[in-house]
Amino acid sequence: MEILTFPTGLIQTNIYLCISGKDCVLVDAPKDAWETIEEPLRSRGLTLRAILVTHGHWDHIGGIVKIKRSLPYPVPVYAHAETCEWTEHPERMSPFFRMAFPQLTEKDFLPFAVDRILADGENFRLLDCDWRALYVPGHCPGSLAFYCGNAALVFTGDALFCGSVGRSDFPGGDYKLLCRSIREKLMPLPSGTRVLPGHGPDSTIGDESANNPYF
Repeated sequence: MEILTFPTGLIQTNIYLCISGKDCVLVDAPKDAWETIEEPLRSRGLTLRAILVTHGHWDHIGGIVKIKRSLPYPVPVYAHAETCEWTEHPERMSPFFRMAFPQLTEKDFLPFAVDRILADGENFRLLDCDWRALYVPGHCPGSLAFYCGNAALVFTGDALFCGSVGRSDFPGGDYKLLCRSIREKLMPLPSGTRVLPGHGPDSTIGDESANNPYF
């Protein structure tokens, strides 16, 4: 599996385009996601098979509606059930984040439906690979990490970063729960597993276990 990484948007959210043959999967989609992935999709003749949502914060889902409107075929969105509260009713988080980031407008909070609800530990198959959804709340209700053992990588969203962990001072955040989620769901993964976070550089589970000051 080929992974293209594009940091984009107001706070440089990592967009991950996972490619196998002519099929691809997108992990998270901030506001500028369509403008970012349009060229590689068209130039390489790729078909987007799914969008995996790590959590429902605006900087990870703000571009999904435009992607779905721009493509001539349906693209299913995968997320945890608790994320539906954010995707279907973005006006509930809009006031908080617009106060923190005055550049945002109502157009950054467009509602959409989740097509496939994923439970903790649920396995699914995309790009001829086996994936597992890992429930890692604490940064945000409904947070998921996506583990692909075939490719030895895990997309951690804003739960685990290189040398750090996600913020827990947003609505629904819980620092103790976040640390427990990471210890119980992410740290047991093989040490060579590549960690691909929602912001910043990548790492490995082994490096984070040994060097992350929060653990």
